[in-house]
Amino acid sequence: MIKRLLIVALVAVSSVASYAQGSRVVMAVPKASMSLQQATPAKSISKVQGKKAETNEDRVLMGGYTSDKYGESSLGFNQNATYSIAQSYPQELLYAYDGGKIAGLRFALANNKCKASKAFIAVKRNDAVETVLEKAIEYQQEGWCDVEFDDTYTIDAANIDAIYMGYEINEIKGAYPMSFVKEGIICPTMAYGNLGQGIQWYSVNVADYGNLSVQAYVDGLVKMPYGANIFDFDDIIVGKDDEAEATITIACIGENAISSIEYVVSNDEQEYEPVTYTFSTPLNFSDVGKFVAKIPAQGTEGTKNILVTVTKINGVELENPVSCKGKLNVIGRFVKRNVVVEEFTGTGCPWCTRGWVGMELLREEFGEKFIGAAIHKYNASDPMYPSSYANVSFAGAPSARINRGAAMDPYYGSGDKLGGIVDDFNAELAKPALVDVNITGEYNDDCTEVTATATIEAVADGGPYSIEFVLIADDLSGTTAAWRQGNNYASNTASYFGVVGTPLADFCSGGQYGQSYVFLTFNDVAIASSYTGTTNTAAALGTMMNGDIKESTFTLKMPTKAILKNALKLDKVAVAAYVVNPNGTIENAAKVYLQPTEEQLGIEDFKAADADVVKFYTVDGREIAQPQRGVNIIKLSNGKTAKVVVK
Repeated sequence: MIKRLLIVALVAVSSVASYAQGSRVVMAVPKASMSLQQATPAKSISKVQGKKAETNEDRVLMGGYTSDKYGESSLGFNQNATYSIAQSYPQELLYAYDGGKIAGLRFALANNKCKASKAFIAVKRNDAVETVLEKAIEYQQEGWCDVEFDDTYTIDAANIDAIYMGYEINEIKGAYPMSFVKEGIICPTMAYGNLGQGIQWYSVNVADYGNLSVQAYVDGLVKMPYGANIFDFDDIIVGKDDEAEATITIACIGENAISSIEYVVSNDEQEYEPVTYTFSTPLNFSDVGKFVAKIPAQGTEGTKNILVTVTKINGVELENPVSCKGKLNVIGRFVKRNVVVEEFTGTGCPWCTRGWVGMELLREEFGEKFIGAAIHKYNASDPMYPSSYANVSFAGAPSARINRGAAMDPYYGSGDKLGGIVDDFNAELAKPALVDVNITGEYNDDCTEVTATATIEAVADGGPYSIEFVLIADDLSGTTAAWRQGNNYASNTASYFGVVGTPLADFCSGGQYGQSYVFLTFNDVAIASSYTGTTNTAAALGTMMNGDIKESTFTLKMPTKAILKNALKLDKVAVAAYVVNPNGTIENAAKVYLQPTEEQLGIEDFKAADADVVKFYTVDGREIAQPQRGVNIIKLSNGKTAKVVVK
């Protein structure tokens, strides 16, 4: 299935390098100021089926993935620039190749539009990056490019933090030359050049697209007979009488394939009996897989530190067992879970009709459990462009994050299934929450502000938490050109796009909305928040212990921009509260629609009347020369009357 994605958002840059399910700080690196984009043509699909790259006793491939696949995503900085792009292969993964000699590398280009002029290997130690191998090249082709260095570099895993392997590219604006594949252990991508804060290394947050297509050739490697690396797992929430499961990433670093393992689970107080896990497909050297570790019921509430240790591979005792860790939150009761879906979109984004369809699907499928927040920040000319909102990291539009987890397509979800976002939502909905959230809200007299009060109860120890408040509006529409939604699906038929029988078919040629620009009714639109610029001004909740109850009150200002203000319907505005974890994910949330009074709805009637005031009356019908404090009746030049409140 082809997913066409147009990306123009600023790439968020992090000083944390992530791989598998764990992370570690590698260096403080600046933010890149350029926009990373993904190409829209059909060439963004895989060009080569993912077979295992050929290896032998004398030469192996090293990289985040080692298949021949390339070009699942083709990315670029969308400008004329020369820079180096590299995969940062972290120390934890280098131990498998310790003592081997890097003699060359291969990298894949997504197309033949740009020239690669240099290949290199660099080593990072103590925040300094030093080039150890490089070679001038001239490659301008789609597909894999092979490079043999004139010298070799011997890997000394214990004394380096990471190896950067990559190439220099002369990018042409609009070419998108970098190839990415979502396979293996996702390693950080680094870029070197003048990317906004001088010539230096920058971290580029493109983990959602997978690994940069670059792999090093390692010669002379002496492999241990059996070896594995395993990685820390995500926190788990479970009832005190329930068994838990931890999904753990494992990499084979030994000569013999891993067919089975024996592991031991322990917590702060006891160690459990060994368990054997058998893989359906053996893991060969450098393969990455997953296994599910069973964690026995804990019996008591509280937070437990869990250690999983692999002691045997294929029945052979390991001389140096390997371990990973995670936290188990054991709770006494389960609370209502609501799920926040934030969508990056805009009227100027021609593929964002897909996001509109996905959000409407979730709204219909999950009702009040779904808290949607469409963030219309793609183009500033969008009438729904919010004045403030959290800096949620999106690489492009349309894109979505569920409870601020991994970015995904707002319709296909994390895979290629039509409407697959429903599966991702269900998976998040099934996770227990550590806090219960309830919220109330009301307008002030003239409906220029909303005061919200959230009550948060902890059912397990957690935090420190922050809280965010958001105003969300439904039923927004307009008739001017600014309200037109771009629609690239009108360029061809539903059959061409593979969406026959789905709501997306309505946007294709011949469909109900089969025009290049369409007028839609927009729901779940974020219109205001507790943010001022990049700062959340709602007071943090802090750490909460099991049973703690906290209350948070915040006053949000309604939009003042005329084009949006005039489109709002006061009874179609809701206020939401998000309780946010230290890692930035949303632990739980709540939402409630505001209930304006009849007098306040009169303000809306007046706003929509588009007429002049000709007379003023008190609520008991007496004509007055000027409006007075409180409720007034006004007569309009079009013959209609309305109620307004004067403060």
